[in-house]
Amino acid sequence: METALQIEHWQAVKLTEQYLGEEHPETAAYLTYLAVWYERQGRYEESKSLHRRALVICERQLGEEHPYTASRLHKH
Repeated sequence: METALQIEHWQAVKLTEQYLGEEHPETAAYLTYLAVWYERQGRYEESKSLHRRALVICERQLGEEHPYTASRLHKH
């Protein structure tokens, strides 16, 4: 069952993808917020998948050495 918070997080992801693009760093940030929510719910596989997606975006857009990218690495 989806909660209001989960729905809001997914809406933020979709809006960010729509207006900034699927590969934008802000999209990665919202994916991370959603991943953390899943993690707190004990939904680890879903969380892991979203963290990976955010990491890939950061690596492509910011580079592997960027501090934000590095902060995504510790989420795995």
